[in-house]
Amino acid sequence: MRSRQHQFLVRLNEKEYQNLQKSISRTGLSREAYIRKLICGYVPKEQPSPDYFKMMRELNAIGNNLNQIAKMANATGAISEDYYREQVRKLDEEILKINSAVILPERIDYGDNKNMEH
Repeated sequence: MRSRQHQFLVRLNEKEYQNLQKSISRTGLSREAYIRKLICGYVPKEQPSPDYFKMMRELNAIGNNLNQIAKMANATGAISEDYYREQVRKLDEEILKINSAVILPERIDYGDNKNMEH
């Protein structure tokens, strides 16, 4: 049985329809998924450019390199472990900030919508 049994018809004028289509196409979501996100209180963000994914891969590679350096430094005692861990934490925070700014949808406050699905 489908979990979404309800459907409805919405009538839009040409400008509203074009605005909706443009907004949807920028996200890469289906029309239904886009509208469900809005109903649940989230504004989907535009699909990031391919450069974003390239940058994220590079940042993750840097993080992996830092981890390898840490293992070597820990074995030789050549670096402060606390300093190193703080740098890794900062890198992780920046990656999360970038993801939040570029990918994650923004929350809309509709009041009490705790029972809504994403």
